Amino acid sequence: MSAVRHGRERPPGDDGTRPRVGGRRTHLRAHLLVVALLATASCGRRKEAPREILPVPVGTFRVDSVPEGELAEGTVEAFGLPLPRPMKVKSKLSDTVFATASLSLERVSNYFRDRVEAERIETAPKKTVFSGAKVQGSKRMLHIEVIARSSNIVDVVIRDQTQKPAPQGLTEEERWRQAGLTPDGRVLPAQNH
Repeated sequence: MSAVRHGRERPPGDDGTRPRVGGRRTHLRAHLLVVALLATASCGRRKEAPREILPVPVGTFRVDSVPEGELAEGTVEAFGLPLPRPMKVKSKLSDTVFATASLSLERVSNYFRDRVEAERIETAPKKTVFSGAKVQGSKRMLHIEVIARSSNIVDVVIRDQTQKPAPQGLTEEERWRQAGLTPDGRVLPAQNH
């Protein structure tokens, strides 16, 4: 015969002297203990003051520092001269770079005008030529042609015209011969090998 406790029967062999594990009261006590521990642990922390988020006025923040209407420098260079950001190089030789962009002649010409010091600048309705141009801070001599293919497509040809230094240790006659000329300026006769 099993004993009845609080309206429930005890399992066989339970005489009521053994503490019960896992009952409702035990679970309730465990939950209360966890809540009390968490509450006391958070009491010692300092609260941070709420941060104030200020609104950014519209139209006052510019990502790019280039003035309106001007072109930004790109990452591609031609003989030390940075090309405008939207410009694409079509071909590159040892002394010439060919590039193109969907831009107006005026904008591209003004871009180069701001970045080079030229001996002479020639402008025409469909072409701007910078002769004897030097990139600011450089000794390279460039010849730049900006050619309008249409109202919004331009081609750019940049030639490096920097003179190479004369070879050292040669006599004047040897230098002329290396250029294929005689000292009086005549063309050397072809040598049969």
